[in-house]
Amino acid sequence: MMADFLYKGLRMKFLINTKVYIYCCLFAVWASGNVQADFSARALPTAENPKELLLENDSLKIVINFDSQLSVSVFEYKPEGVNLIPPGKTMPLVQIDNPFILDNVGFALRRVEIEKRKNQDLVKIETRSNYLENPFILKVELRLGETSIIDINIQLENIQTEGFHDHYRDDRARVSPGLPWLAQLSADPGGPRRIIYPSPDEYKMEWIEGDYSDKMVPSEDTYFPKGNPLTLSFYTNPGLPVILEWPQADLGVFVYKKESDLKWVFDSAMEALWPSERLGVNSKESLTIFDGQLGVFKGDWHQAFNWFRKTLRQEFDFTYYNRPGYQDYRRDFTAFHSFIYNHKLYDPVKNAYRIEEYLNEVKEEYDGFDQFYFWHAYPRVGADPRDQFDLFYDLPGGLDGLKDLVQTAQSMNTHVYLAYNPWDKIGKKKDMYGEMAKIAGLVGADGLLLDTMDESDDVFRKKMDKYNTDAQFVTEGRPAYEGLVVTTSSWDHKLTRESMPYVDLLRFILPEHRIFQINRWDRDRLPLIKKAIFNTTGYTVWNDIFGEINIHTWEEKIMLSRYHRAMQDFAHVLNTSSNEPLVENFVPNLYVNGFYHEEMHFYTLFQDVHNFVTHHKDQRVIGPLFRVKVPDGWHAADVWNKRPAEVRIHSGEKVAFFPNEMPEDIGCIVVMPELIQVHKSYDKWTATVPGIDQGTLELIGVDIGMRNQMEMEVPANSPLVFTSSSAKPTTAGYVMIQYRNDSEEVKDVVLIKTGF
Repeated sequence: MMADFLYKGLRMKFLINTKVYIYCCLFAVWASGNVQADFSARALPTAENPKELLLENDSLKIVINFDSQLSVSVFEYKPEGVNLIPPGKTMPLVQIDNPFILDNVGFALRRVEIEKRKNQDLVKIETRSNYLENPFILKVELRLGETSIIDINIQLENIQTEGFHDHYRDDRARVSPGLPWLAQLSADPGGPRRIIYPSPDEYKMEWIEGDYSDKMVPSEDTYFPKGNPLTLSFYTNPGLPVILEWPQADLGVFVYKKESDLKWVFDSAMEALWPSERLGVNSKESLTIFDGQLGVFKGDWHQAFNWFRKTLRQEFDFTYYNRPGYQDYRRDFTAFHSFIYNHKLYDPVKNAYRIEEYLNEVKEEYDGFDQFYFWHAYPRVGADPRDQFDLFYDLPGGLDGLKDLVQTAQSMNTHVYLAYNPWDKIGKKKDMYGEMAKIAGLVGADGLLLDTMDESDDVFRKKMDKYNTDAQFVTEGRPAYEGLVVTTSSWDHKLTRESMPYVDLLRFILPEHRIFQINRWDRDRLPLIKKAIFNTTGYTVWNDIFGEINIHTWEEKIMLSRYHRAMQDFAHVLNTSSNEPLVENFVPNLYVNGFYHEEMHFYTLFQDVHNFVTHHKDQRVIGPLFRVKVPDGWHAADVWNKRPAEVRIHSGEKVAFFPNEMPEDIGCIVVMPELIQVHKSYDKWTATVPGIDQGTLELIGVDIGMRNQMEMEVPANSPLVFTSSSAKPTTAGYVMIQYRNDSEEVKDVVLIKTGF
């Protein structure tokens, strides 16, 4: 599945019964795109009497010696002239240690085959254990092609006669390999290293040697916070590659396991991948130890991450994401979970829904919701013979009444989802998929909330398609890679325990998939809201938890209102597939995510130690922040804090710049073309958008709770005129002017100081 990744060193360790150790180190190099390159694989001195194997193209040169250890003596990254094997050393490609019987008996070379193909050379190496009572054949395949890519496959075959055994071993060999041994690699200059590796549920980033920050000059180099490992969420398959980089050398390596019969975890102390359990190899059976890639890249860790993302997206089936109606759902950022018999939504006296009144009320509290999840069954289902489907028909007004509710909500720009409960044992007597799809189709629902499910299947999807091909599936849990194809949205319900900074890599790999943060039991939801802002994912409000009330506080409502407005205004930028997690920056303990559109860039900021200042380190978010790659004439604004930001030249490069300290630990910087022109005459300001006739100019102030407040709105072809006495500035004295086109997209923002 993952075809185009590259390699650098791999050391494997097999534990076979009596602690037989096999060490494997594999090497390759990464190069982006389809760069044409000369390539060759040759056995030296001759194919009939091979002593070593030479693999070479425009990017790499590898020499593998065919001794008992199959050691690599040369591994050169040619564009930089860097040999990642320390001078005077070799790295074993395959080695066997059996200290209880014989030391380093190794594998004897049986066969080397080189197949010349149109786009690659295929090398097949087959070796056999030198020790008679360890009858294993190790098969290694290396593929070198025009794209400077080497794919590597390792198979271990047990050819032992069934029933043969002694007191050292039986006919079922148990293996416990380790790969790759990144600790053995070095770069020039070396310096401290940063490693990113998968743990059982997350992706971790940490420094593994030294304190690089003390050796950096913020005005000249980028900075990434040190300390405890940073969690990057990606709890789905396939797992991400292990990435090791030397920032001072601007060089790194990664290893990606595409397939294996072993489940791997990364040992950060050993800097090696290890299986979570030993697997047995029966007589006449084989085991896939490793199938994947190992690569070298120029630059920082984003190079390896971007290659992985590109490859994953090339293989992904976007059928359900590309349906015309789906694009409207991508603008959904806030959702609300409610009992359909909630008395704010349903009037028991009139036996009628009050959906219009209710949506107007939540508009005032939360700036409105893009999605409504209507819950009707639990805990009522099971009290009588009715199943979840019967209860739909017995709602006030039946399905016609529910249809009116759905249509009213949709007319107010709110998508409606009905809940599906797979655990309904009474309903299992029916075609549950078919019944649910029919009801959703008859009432015109926009989709289904799949309760307790982390994925759906094609059967359910096809039954839903009979009624509404645009209907969306939202799962309570996050789907695995295969499940993401059918399920276009999900709740991030599992990892809400993690504190900020929280980086959801799925948001950056597959931005088409809508993710909603939720923790219904949390009493302090401000960190959860910050996760949604920082990753620009969605957020689900759930106040009535099956009878237990957990209302959002006023402060949380204000923040959600600000968040919803910002996400809606810039959805056209946030929904692009061009983005960058953890942009390198100049400020300690600052974390930045970037979202890129050809007409605008959007950055979310989070400072881990807000207002942390000592005599030794001033860590205020002020001054140069991070590099930006934008055309001349673009400018910046912090649309979250309503404070100015700038694009300046710093050390010969364009950077985002804060002239004043960021007042909160969250920020949203927009970098964009300068379309609005503002002229001041005494106490009067005049804003215009020259050459643009469509859209509107808006003057935004802020009320007591820091909520956006529309002060004035005029057509874009008219001047917007205001004075310091007519505008209501923020507590810092700023008002915001923004130009919005006819598609409701904000295209430019200017901040004006009108107060003190």
